[in-house]
Amino acid sequence: MVNARWLLSAAFLLLGCSEVVTGLPCADDDHCRVGEQCRIDVGDSVGVCGSPVAPPVWAAVAAGASHSCALDTDGRATCWGRNEYGQASPPDVALQAISAGAQFTCGLRLDGTPICWGRDLEGRTDAPIRVFEELVLGGGHACGSTGSDLDCWGRGVEGQTQAPDRSLTGLDAHGVETCGLTPAGGIECWGLAQEFPDLPAADAVDVAVGDTFVCWSDGGPVQCTGGTFTEWLTPPAVTLTDLDAGEVYVCGITDGRVHCFGSTGQWEDEPEPLRAVDADAVALSVGAGHGCVLFDDGTITCFGDNTSGQSLAP
Repeated sequence: MVNARWLLSAAFLLLGCSEVVTGLPCADDDHCRVGEQCRIDVGDSVGVCGSPVAPPVWAAVAAGASHSCALDTDGRATCWGRNEYGQASPPDVALQAISAGAQFTCGLRLDGTPICWGRDLEGRTDAPIRVFEELVLGGGHACGSTGSDLDCWGRGVEGQTQAPDRSLTGLDAHGVETCGLTPAGGIECWGLAQEFPDLPAADAVDVAVGDTFVCWSDGGPVQCTGGTFTEWLTPPAVTLTDLDAGEVYVCGITDGRVHCFGSTGQWEDEPEPLRAVDADAVALSVGAGHGCVLFDDGTITCFGDNTSGQSLAP
């Protein structure tokens, strides 16, 4: 008599399941034994039961214009969202940092050298062969800090690649602007942001660049200047860390919770409740209209615009 289970297993292999068939065929976990998980390959409707696959533990997150990326604890990148130029298809290489822009993404290898992928328009993925300590991406340009000087590449018609000839830390970029912190805590910007008034000369510890505005913290409440959107940017009377800015909004972390201010009406739900059970927010990144939050248990939650799936964190 022919073994029916062998026939079913062989059929599922022919249907494209890449795992070795050692368990029951399944359509979901309800068809598996207790303690097993239904493992189905992408594009298949059937799979096989097997040992549960542990979810990834994330160590970094980056939100771009319409895509997002994250690094796991092994430095491997995963991206989701819009991918028409390959910006959400990372290379198979270990990274120590990652940053997402508009239609392209860059990361720092373990040796500090940059690697970029996505749309190679105006040289935005042509990263120099240098060792960087920091790397940030704007709309179509990238800037890195070596610890002693700065280097930028990509679109530069608005001056966003003309970095100052000095060392800055705490870099942030958005659109056609980039800013960084001097050793004294002053804020220095280039691109369109160089025309922003009232930037502090000292004591700033964090800076975030948005669409024609700059916000910063000196350890107290956030302050903002510049642009036509600052009338919407009423900072809360709390101290925020890990500042990041989108087009017309700013987000930060206070007591493990994400707080945003500005024009946030585009979101179905305010990001204020984004606090996982028994987990605190430790890092965040925001793009044009969405943001992603990394919690201290290694999970990620995204919020905001999801037109291209950029808020569907794995």
